[in-house]
Order: sequence, then structure tokens, then C-alpha cells
Amino acid sequence: MIKGNIKFILNDGYHSWLTQMGLVSFERLMFGDVGCVMEKNQKADIRRIEGHGRTAYLKRRLTSSVAKSIESCLSGRRAHTAPFTEYLHICSLHQFQLPAMNYIAAGEQRKLGFPQLGFILVDEVKGTRLDQALNLADVQDHELRLLRSYGALLARLHRHGFYGSLRLKDIIVTDINQGSLVMIDRETRHPYPRFRSTIKARQALNRSFRRIRRDLSDFNEDHINIVMQSYSDCFSSSTCSMSSAGR
Repeated sequence: MIKGNIKFILNDGYHSWLTQMGLVSFERLMFGDVGCVMEKNQKADIRRIEGHGRTAYLKRRLTSSVAKSIESCLSGRRAHTAPFTEYLHICSLHQFQLPAMNYIAAGEQRKLGFPQLGFILVDEVKGTRLDQALNLADVQDHELRLLRSYGALLARLHRHGFYGSLRLKDIIVTDINQGSLVMIDRETRHPYPRFRSTIKARQALNRSFRRIRRDLSDFNEDHINIVMQSYSDCFSSSTCSMSSAGR
């Protein structure tokens, strides 16, 4: 729905829950004192909302940099707030059947063509964070399965032109036996797929591994080799899936 300078989107699959929670207006989700505050500053907040059998997370950006908006425009991209860009990215990932969290609602307000503020509300993904599910000091069968699934997921992203970094803590393990993974926290500057590029893929891998090592000192070259073997196998296969790579 577009009303004046406001764009407000509801996922039809969650309309009943949103109605029960009284979260069916842009104003309520953008400005309301809802849920429990997890993080907050003058520019943004993140809230956890629970009720009627569901948990959701609300990200709100209360300001937007005009300089960054102009930079986006000069680069040929339509400027958006970070939460709304994340919504667009989730939609792009789902279009290619890539496993990412579900959005419940999203909204953005603009002024003079530039984004001012925005939000995204996402459904909680049940499971365990990948960095917490791995015991890197003692790699057993399920660790191998998860590392291979991670490599296969990176390959699928790069095959479709998505080159954002992907840390282990940005992934939820939904089935440890199958190595099933779902991505969360998909903030990015590039919500849509880009032209396939070996250089961009290599840079994205380096960024991902560097950030993982910053968070997990045990993540070493042996783990990277396991990930990259699965990545290579999956990238060259037209029928690659995370579950097959994890076996």
C-alpha cells in the first residue's frame, strides 16, 4: 500500500496474527511502543515482539543519511532505509528459492524523493545459530555436515549474483541432521542480484571468512578447506542443494 509518501507492506500470510497483535498500521509499527527493546539509540531500535504463539523482531531506522541516499542515486540505485532494503533483499532471495527468514511487514516514509525512516518486521527462525552449533575444536560428523552446507549456501548465493558477506552467526540451523540452514539479518547495500563475477565471489568469500575469524578464533584453514570443497562442488553442479552437500 502506498499512501502519500508512505509505503506500507503486509505479508498476507501473517495478516491474522498482525490483527490479533494490533499491528496493522504503519504508525503503530514505526512509532509505537511495542514489544521489548533489545537495542536502542537515537537513530534506530530493535525490538522483540511475542504473542499469540509467535515471536517476531522489529527493526526501525528513525533517520536516514541524505549523503548516502545521494550516493545510491549516483550509483544508479534507488535509495532506501536499511530496514526497507533488507525487505527488498529478502524478497529477492526468496525469488531464487534461497533460504532466508520471512518478512511479516515493512514500511518506509520518504520526503522530496529521499527515504526518511523505515522498518521491517520479521518472523523468528526456530533453531540454533550456526556458530553456536559448531564445535570447531573437535570436528565430528555433524560439524562436517554443517560446514559443507555453509559452503553450498555460499555457492548458491554467488551463482545467483548475491555477494554480501555471510557470517556463521547470521545463519540458523533448523535441522542439524539434514544440515538445513536459514539466513537471518540480511542487511545489505545491494538487495538485488548482480552480474556473476569471479572477482566479486572471491572478495565476498574473503570478507565472510575474515569476519568469521574475528568472531571465532578456532575457525582455521582446515575449516575453510572443508567449506571451499563443498563450495566448488556446488558451484559447478546445476542440481546443488544444501541438504545434498551436507551428506
